[in-house]
Amino acid sequence: MIQRLELFWKTYFDFQYGVALIIGIVLFGAFITAWICMKRRRGEAVEVREAGCILLLCIYLTFLFGVTLFNRHPEESFSMELTPLWSYQESLFNGNTGLGQQIFYNILAFIPLGIFLPVLSRHMRMFRRTAVSAAALSAFIEISQLVFRCGLCELDDVINNTLGAAAGYGIWKIVSMAAGVLKSGRKTRTVS
Repeated sequence: MIQRLELFWKTYFDFQYGVALIIGIVLFGAFITAWICMKRRRGEAVEVREAGCILLLCIYLTFLFGVTLFNRHPEESFSMELTPLWSYQESLFNGNTGLGQQIFYNILAFIPLGIFLPVLSRHMRMFRRTAVSAAALSAFIEISQLVFRCGLCELDDVINNTLGAAAGYGIWKIVSMAAGVLKSGRKTRTVS
């Protein structure tokens, strides 16, 4: 267990991750400033809960960019695989368990985004908008990996990441519906 933690630390917390951390801090500053300005322009109160959620989003994005871009070393050539669902075929029919793990991790990596987007923005409470935003962010990461030659640019990652955001959106929807039922249940009890 300790060896795994040491490997994780050495893999993700090197110089490149420090660069991602600085970018994350700048992102947080930009998000929080834009959010406060937007709230004040509308005449709304600034809620600490929302600021905390923005902080969590920035930490998540910092980690995401650190893992997908900043901890990788450039390769000699550009790598691209645009065949849809090729990793599923390799994993299921050829027994490539490594690709199966990558599929799982790519889905898992975007679940938080599917939760954060509708929590932070009423505009993102429509499934289609959350899915398109997740696909756009994933495509940005994949194109960056291609341009900077720091990973395989593949369509399957975009598909998997979008599936993960969809799962996160589903979690948000279930929790928000349950919270709405609880709130309406409380109101009926107090009225009775």
